[in-house]
Amino acid sequence: MECVRRSVPNDNSCLFYAVAYLVDGPDAVSDATQKELRRVCAEAATADPDPEARAVLLGSPVDEYAEWIQKPHNWGGEHEIIALANHFRRCICVVSADATLNYGDKGPTIYVLYTGTHYDPLVGLSDGAETPQFLDGAGAAFEAAARDIAVRHREKVARRDASEKIYRIRCCGCGAKLVDSDAFQAHCGEVEHGDDFAYECEDIFEATYDEEA
Repeated sequence: MECVRRSVPNDNSCLFYAVAYLVDGPDAVSDATQKELRRVCAEAATADPDPEARAVLLGSPVDEYAEWIQKPHNWGGEHEIIALANHFRRCICVVSADATLNYGDKGPTIYVLYTGTHYDPLVGLSDGAETPQFLDGAGAAFEAAARDIAVRHREKVARRDASEKIYRIRCCGCGAKLVDSDAFQAHCGEVEHGDDFAYECEDIFEATYDEEA
């Protein structure tokens, strides 16, 4: 069985989308679902019989956390993964380039890729059929493949970052974008401009990447 990464929207609700995809299918990836799962996490915190201990874990009083997590611009993380594992009675296996961590010990296992900034669902694919949940885990081969996806993603990001070029100057004569003042001076000497060219430039900020990296 092949391990395949599925994509969910790359926003602050990606954890909730990823879990919803694996539990209820791709149609569950919606704004309404992320709101509902945020509410689930909030209620899990406020229902804790020991709110003081929970506040220590959360880093804030439970009522403040409950309000915070229901705001769509706040990310989900480990606290929310635990709450969702308990709510859905699933073991949520979070796979990153550095580690594979399991949360919850009830029910089937679902696999979520964590890149460091984003969560995506991982599914099994065999003869075109998708397997989002595994009764006894997916096995060592699947988990190794999941880890490989995470590692390859990190390597791709590193190559992309290494190829970054930031343009800070635009030539007012021809519109050419250049990385710095030295490059602009060289440009002025190498490129022929019109007679009215006043050797002027303007500050810009534009980052580009090698998409093939």
